[in-house]
Amino acid sequence: MGFRMYLGKAAAPITPGSWSAGWNSTGGAAADASLVFGQLSTSETHTNDFAASDGTSGHFIAVRRYVSPAIQFAATVGGNINGQVLCAEAVATDNAFIAIGVKVIKSDGTDRGIMLAVTAPVAAGDEMSTTLTNRSFKDSSGNATIALSSVAVQVGDFIVVEVGYQYNNTTLQSPGHQSGAIFNTTDLPVDQTTTASDNGWVEFSDTSNLSFGLVYIGTTRNPIDNGTNATTPVVISGVGDGVPRNGTLVTGDLLVMIGYQKAASATLAISATGGQTWTSEAAVTSTAGTLRTFWCTYNGAFTGGDPSISYSASVNNTLVAHIYRPPPGTSWAINVAQAGSSAAGTVCTITGQTTTGSDPTITLAMWGSDDDNTWGTLTGTGWVSTGWDQYRNLAGQDASMSAAHKIQTSAGATGNVSKTQLANGPDVTAQSIITWGAAAPAVLHPQICS
Repeated sequence: MGFRMYLGKAAAPITPGSWSAGWNSTGGAAADASLVFGQLSTSETHTNDFAASDGTSGHFIAVRRYVSPAIQFAATVGGNINGQVLCAEAVATDNAFIAIGVKVIKSDGTDRGIMLAVTAPVAAGDEMSTTLTNRSFKDSSGNATIALSSVAVQVGDFIVVEVGYQYNNTTLQSPGHQSGAIFNTTDLPVDQTTTASDNGWVEFSDTSNLSFGLVYIGTTRNPIDNGTNATTPVVISGVGDGVPRNGTLVTGDLLVMIGYQKAASATLAISATGGQTWTSEAAVTSTAGTLRTFWCTYNGAFTGGDPSISYSASVNNTLVAHIYRPPPGTSWAINVAQAGSSAAGTVCTITGQTTTGSDPTITLAMWGSDDDNTWGTLTGTGWVSTGWDQYRNLAGQDASMSAAHKIQTSAGATGNVSKTQLANGPDVTAQSIITWGAAAPAVLHPQICS
């Protein structure tokens, strides 16, 4: 499998200076969005983007641009691209076809190079339906695996995927597409029939030369949000082939497991290692719950089954796992030690940390409450929700977890981060924050011995 990324809704990290030349109309395009790894959160709900045609048959109408994270290392990138997205036309006579273009831009938004000139298929079977239906991105020859031109990318460049449609009518209609997903672990399949609101995606085949630095990959959980679990131990089943969703875990990924038990001073511990070497952070407690973080650098293979955490009682036991990928050639280490606290108000604030050194860092903030709270209203510059907005467990008297993270490429203060209990609160929470750094290997200087 190639390097899969998802058509998100969150704001793009940079505004491209222009659209590719192949688009005939860009005036009705939606705001730029992010091209992301990992599953989309509840804040990235289904997005219906429509742009009106310009009344000229055969023209390409731009709808939205998706911008990747910044590229970490200079390289020549090419290969192929393929992908899927839900799309629709207003009436059957519109004769609209999903269109795609790909380019690389510099850090100032200007073009570095064109990887794919704007293209769309022309066969009748590729025409949009009048209801949102899955379509493959294809070139003008009908190839779903589309060849890309190679571009020499530089550090700080961005890949831009431009999406729109080719319109073969003169009536002013507004075909469009839908991307993103909510509470969804399913990607759109490679077909032309699916109507389920699954994740829109693109996949690059050239994985060896493409690095985006430290990035969030994905999240999984047991139970699912608003589910029920009171067993121990709790297993993240299939974590080896289900997270990240753009393929299997890669050697060197940071795998973080966070357990929460609705009981003060509970005992949480690694029950099955899965063949990994785990670091167990100190438990963080409130008057009603216990939160504990375990992490490892993934060694390339799970052995002896999936990893799990044991709990001291069979109550509201929740386990959430997050995945982060470091730049090539780096390794994980604690940059700022864990700090724990508790809160009892509607707005639960965690004091930020100050990172050190020159390594890129990921700071993860976590909340665990003693009711089935929903969480939202995230505040804190640069902080984003991690995976879903919350992870509710309806066993017994209920419990809930939430998380946010911030990635920094240079040392400095993360700033405080807050989340608000939107429903069934306020309830007491156990809170923690911890920072990892993706450390570059030490430089070995040659020695001359005589």
